[in-house]
Amino acid sequence: TISFIIPFEVGRSQYRQEDIAAFIDSLKQPEFKPFGFIVTAYSSIDGNPEKNMQIRGERISSIVNAIRAYSHSTVPVTTKSSDSWDLFYTDIVATDWQFLKTKSKEEVMAYITRGDNLKKMDAVLAKHRFAQVQIIVEYDISTSRKEQAYTLYAFHRALAEYNEDKAL
Repeated sequence: TISFIIPFEVGRSQYRQEDIAAFIDSLKQPEFKPFGFIVTAYSSIDGNPEKNMQIRGERISSIVNAIRAYSHSTVPVTTKSSDSWDLFYTDIVATDWQFLKTKSKEEVMAYITRGDNLKKMDAVLAKHRFAQVQIIVEYDISTSRKEQAYTLYAFHRALAEYNEDKAL
C-alpha cells in the first residue's frame, strides 16, 4: 500500500498540481499494477457540518478525477469521508488548547468561534483539511529484468530525496 496526503486550504476542494506531484510520480514506477484506490477526505471541525460534508465530497470528486486522469486505470476507487474530531482531540495534546480535550463538541465549537480563537487555532485546524489517497499495488519482480527496473527506480528516487539509508 502506498499512501499520500493531499492538503487543502479552507473551503477549497480542488487540489493544486504541486500537491499531487508525489502521487503522479508514484504512478510512473516500473512493473507497477494498482489493484485499487482508497480516498478518504477530511475537513477541519470549524465551520458548518453540512458545508464541510459538501466540501469533503467535492474533494473526493477532485481526487477521483485525478486518479482517472493520471493512472489511466479502471480499477475500483473506494471513497470515504470523515470529520476530524478524533484528529483534533489527538493534536491538541500538549498544546495551549489541551483543556478542550475534556469539553463536548458543542463547547469546543463555542470556544473556537469566540473572539479570534479560530485564527489562533488555525495551525492545528489546517492539519485536518486533507485527503488521504492509498494505492493498493503489486510490483511484478518475477524476472531479474523486472526486479532490476524496480530496484533502479527506487534507488534513484531515494537519491533524489537524499535518503542514504533507503538508497543502500
